[in-house]
Amino acid sequence: MALLSVPLEEGDGLDAERFFGQYVAPRKPVLIRGHFADDEWQVTARWSLAWFEARAGPARVKAEVRDPDAPRQFGRGREASIRVSALCKHVAEGGESLYMTTQDLEHDEDGRPTLFGSPLTRLADSFSLRPRLAGNLIPANINLWLGRSSDGSSSGLHHDFHDNLYVLLRGRKRFRLISPADALRLPMVGRIVSVHHNGRIEYEGEPVNADGSATGAADAVAAAERQETAAADLAAAEEALGRGEPGAAMRVKAAEEALEAALDEVLLAEAGGAMSSEGDDDGEDDGEDEARMAAMWDAGAGPSSWPAAPARPGSPNGSGDVSDSSDALLPSKWLDEQAEAAARRAALGIRDDDDDDNEDGSGPARPRLDTSSASARRQAASASARFPAQPFGITAVLGPADARAGTRGRSSPPAAASGSSPMSADWAASDAVPPPKPAPKNFCTVTGSQVAAEGTVPSLEVEVCAGDTLFVPAGWFHEVISESAPLDDAGGSSPAATSPVGGTDVLSGGVTRRLLSLASSAGDMGATYHAAFNYWFHPPDSADFSSPYESAFWANDWTERGFEDL
Repeated sequence: MALLSVPLEEGDGLDAERFFGQYVAPRKPVLIRGHFADDEWQVTARWSLAWFEARAGPARVKAEVRDPDAPRQFGRGREASIRVSALCKHVAEGGESLYMTTQDLEHDEDGRPTLFGSPLTRLADSFSLRPRLAGNLIPANINLWLGRSSDGSSSGLHHDFHDNLYVLLRGRKRFRLISPADALRLPMVGRIVSVHHNGRIEYEGEPVNADGSATGAADAVAAAERQETAAADLAAAEEALGRGEPGAAMRVKAAEEALEAALDEVLLAEAGGAMSSEGDDDGEDDGEDEARMAAMWDAGAGPSSWPAAPARPGSPNGSGDVSDSSDALLPSKWLDEQAEAAARRAALGIRDDDDDDNEDGSGPARPRLDTSSASARRQAASASARFPAQPFGITAVLGPADARAGTRGRSSPPAAASGSSPMSADWAASDAVPPPKPAPKNFCTVTGSQVAAEGTVPSLEVEVCAGDTLFVPAGWFHEVISESAPLDDAGGSSPAATSPVGGTDVLSGGVTRRLLSLASSAGDMGATYHAAFNYWFHPPDSADFSSPYESAFWANDWTERGFEDL
């Protein structure tokens, strides 16, 4: 049975295990009335423009500039640099030209992107790295969103690469949602080659596992670790030989053989040999994934129809485009849109096989790390594994070694924004509009309203109000229409306060809205705008609450970075 509407849950009746079992594992969106009940979560009770400016005012952030050719449209990559204090002033005075979205990130010493950047580095004592509701999901990125729109502004129709918990603090948002089961029916900027059973979408030339880690990355890291161990064993055996210990010569020989085998494994992994056994380049796993996906949607997560997989390079049509059998599912005008998107990519000099950018096309090449040592190989494999997991809009920026806020706790001093090159002055409405960037691969070339008008692809619409939390699994397409609205007009739960239920991981809608109202009265000075906070999580590929990932890759990464103890 298809999912006909987005389920609604009252927050104080929901805990992490039921949330996972009913929504995360079956890959269903859900609207939750209420915000997180964690003691560390103080954003709901503190949020206002005045509080944000007081805490983060000097920080410089990246903001999108509204497209002058499409006044209701953001998501075009027109970006400007501005201090938080100037942005708050712009919003409070009714300005609608700027929208603060995702921010650039620093990397830690191992080449891993931080969990969050400016301005959240200034607010780090007000939220937990992983809310209780998330259970054992592993966070990939945390963001803050702020803007104003009196007539509704659009994000553009796109999908994310991670599971999204979207917490609305002010305003109103309308989400139009489309299942990843219909991914091949939508005209995209990029070329989709497969959809994993959990909805994680894979693009041509960018093979990934269902959990978002690079195909073969876990093998590469494990091989580098075995090489380090073998090298240490050989050094110890040689020292024993030098001391004349009995049997040392045999130990040296065995250690040399082990090191040679480990080096072969590392070379195989670096050459991609280890990836071929896990990847689906030969197409052998496509049928199994399609069957699992269809069965999942039949169980209630979305439409049961499953379009044919696109042909890969070297297949009968050899082009990598959607095969003839899938073309029949696309209206002719959408095929024209796809052709136009390909022409735009070509005109802009974007190669479809170019792997020098982030998977979403939003950033520079990943760091070229020295791989001359086993330790460096491990770092390179680790960085390679994480690189394709960047959420849309986030540029991976290499920063100084001591600028790692958001990676190992909160002892680091607040850092300024690491975004695009700093400007000497804040962008103003009188300034020239920045040029657009090429659309990322995960964006559609049509809008959500066009999809709805065409009528051939099912979609859902849900209204999210201040005080609500929306869960959107990875791969679900969505267009977000953001509107400014005072709290009294935001709809949703009643503001009457109630006591949260013991043991719950979410506050009730009433308590949440009461906290928002008190904070707004103290610091918004009557301003209307929209603001949201979101967590992106690596998409789970297991239905086990205690172990939501088939591989230990992300859990080990989380522990190695010191987050497990926070």
